[in-house]
Amino acid sequence: MKAVLGIDTSCYTTSAAVMNIDGQLLGEHRRLLTVPPGEKGLQQSQAVFQHVQSVAGVFQALAPVLRETELVAVAASTKPRPVEGSYMPVFTVSEALGRVLAHTLGVPFWGTTHQEGHLLAGLWSCRIGLPPSFLAVHLSGGTSELLHVTAKPQE
Repeated sequence: MKAVLGIDTSCYTTSAAVMNIDGQLLGEHRRLLTVPPGEKGLQQSQAVFQHVQSVAGVFQALAPVLRETELVAVAASTKPRPVEGSYMPVFTVSEALGRVLAHTLGVPFWGTTHQEGHLLAGLWSCRIGLPPSFLAVHLSGGTSELLHVTAKPQE
């Protein structure tokens, strides 16, 4: 079965999911990063280290699904938002892993953003197709935005 692998390493969760090309979720696994008691969050370097420690377990949990699929692409979050200058070190983990897997498998790598992943996951979970234009409220990691979203033409 042909499928796409998605990877996201945000400020608090290491995540991966496999969907077939018809949009059916075949498997997903995530690990929350550990915030020490009494702390309000993680420094980026601490989060990157925890992601590096977590990816093996996440992929071990997905291994049965991955063995049954033919990956045709790998998508990964490469930055927080689709704007110039958007950067957080945590996303270098998902980008590096995604690029390595795509290159090794000889399939396309699709770089995306954490914010776009949230928006598309929300539409998918509501079984709504991608409208050409819509308004969305994005709440993530202590930030909030009202967005006017316009779909990109498919490449």
